[in-house]
Formats: sequence, C-alpha cells, structure tokens
Amino acid sequence: SMIHERCVALEPQLQFQQALANCAVLDDLEHVERVCKEVDASGLVASGSWLLPDGPSLYTMVAERLNRLQSAANAAREAAGDVEQELRELGQSLDLPTMRGAIARARGCGIATEALDGLERRCDDLQQ
Repeated sequence: SMIHERCVALEPQLQFQQALANCAVLDDLEHVERVCKEVDASGLVASGSWLLPDGPSLYTMVAERLNRLQSAANAAREAAGDVEQELRELGQSLDLPTMRGAIARARGCGIATEALDGLERRCDDLQQ
C-alpha cells in the first residue's frame, strides 16, 4: 500500500534527520563529514525527495558547518606547520622568552616532536 511505502521511505529519513541534528552541535569533523557523505549517498539531496519538511534545511546547515570545520582544521594544520618551523629555527637561539613562547604555542597546537623536546632541553640548559 502507499502508506506502507511511505513509512518505509520515512524510516531512513528519520535516522538521517537525527544524525544531522546531532551534527549541528558537534565539532567532530570526521563524524560530520561521514554523516554528510551518507546523506549524499542516499540521493535525498540530489533528488529533493525528502518527506520531512526540515530535512533539506537541516542538511544545508550541517553542510555549511562541515565547511567551517574543514576550514578550521586546515587553519590549525597550517598554524602547526608554522610553529614546527619556528621550533626548528629557534634550535640555536639564546632568546629564552621567544623560545618559551614557541614552546607554549607548540603545546597549544598539540605538537609533540623532537624539535619541541630539543628546544625544551635547550631552554633548561640556558637557564642554569
């Protein structure tokens, strides 16, 4: 029957809508990316065959959130690369405040490299 077919079509859409609603508040780039790909793969976005009235606008909002999360992740990667370069350049420095600042930025970026360890040892040696 038509009602049965509509219920069958509605079930995955309800799951997608719940997943998208969760993504609206998540900062987990991989999760948001995965949900967007699943909704894309379903063909709902391309075909415009949402049965739920909020589906299209919710998807659009989450897709825009995904773009912002990707931009932030790219910016964070670039910043980490800049900090790593700075750590290498300061390897022979005598400027303790600048070295300590670079170490703090590296920790803020979540960097844990040999260059960071070396610079920390150098700071400790220079302070003695």
